[in-house]
Amino acid sequence: MTTPDLAALGVHPDDRGGLEHAAAGILGALVVLTGPDRGLTPAVADALAHATLTGPNADLDIRHATPAGDRWTIGEVDEQILAPARLQAFERTHVIIADADQMAPAAFDHLLKAVEDAPSGAQFWFCVTAPDTLPVTIRGRAAASLTARPLPPAARIEQLTGAGLDPGDAARVVAAAGDDTRLALAATTADLLEPLERYAHAPLTPARTATATPTAAADRILADVITLATALPHAAGAGAGAGKSRTPRARKTPARPAKTTLRPRWDTLTPAGRADGRRLVRTLLDRWTAEQVAAVAAADTGTELAVVQRRLQALAAARDELATNAPASLVLPALLSRCA
Repeated sequence: MTTPDLAALGVHPDDRGGLEHAAAGILGALVVLTGPDRGLTPAVADALAHATLTGPNADLDIRHATPAGDRWTIGEVDEQILAPARLQAFERTHVIIADADQMAPAAFDHLLKAVEDAPSGAQFWFCVTAPDTLPVTIRGRAAASLTARPLPPAARIEQLTGAGLDPGDAARVVAAAGDDTRLALAATTADLLEPLERYAHAPLTPARTATATPTAAADRILADVITLATALPHAAGAGAGAGKSRTPRARKTPARPAKTTLRPRWDTLTPAGRADGRRLVRTLLDRWTAEQVAAVAAADTGTELAVVQRRLQALAAARDELATNAPASLVLPALLSRCA
């Protein structure tokens, strides 16, 4: 049933059958699902949870849990993960946890009893970028550890071309989206190509003129981030807090958000959109950090090295600020000003 869904999500063809087979046979309470795209793995988990349906009248209760910021709070763990798991489902409740590795040790400890002895037979899907980002106490209780690799670039280009995108534009989309499969799949129309490429190539130190200030550059980056986060598809119920996705059989593809000519604003994003926007900002910080690390070796003088080190310190501070849920609309302008 879910093979077409996994294919549409951009899961590597070598992984699809194995994922479905494994998901159908998992009896334990905890599943760790690994993938390079933080936004893709919850959608894959949703598809796999539907693969566990048994019988013509089977019913699943699927809950999507997403933190409001970059880190889970104890309150969010209680409200979005533990409370839904205690509900009695007709067949089984599945709680799909995005960014499951973004928890403090106290939050993981808070979940230990539930993943050992799940209330009402619930199953928890911990979506992460790598298994070792979870503490050993959690990993050791996993009934299964699955991996969802994305399609290779050539296959993603072919997929986008098959969806109607010009082959040249498809190649540009895949090059700009990197491992973010959902971002590439969302950009099936030319009006998303320009903001995607601007985001992918946005410089940490833009050229400075009377009108091109760090604040103005940050505003442009944020506008592109919001545009892209608005266009990203989400699994049914994802990001709506302890959202419920209840269906007897088939899962429909979410509709693309309506286009708007107004400048996008952060507060117009859904909770899932805000989480995706913050992921996009973190990805941007990671790219800038990698560029500055490479610049260390290329620095010819002590002055150049000091500049690069100052920028690396500013990037580290920006990541820390995002981790404490500081607004990206404040973090980015401050970062670009420090690095100018």
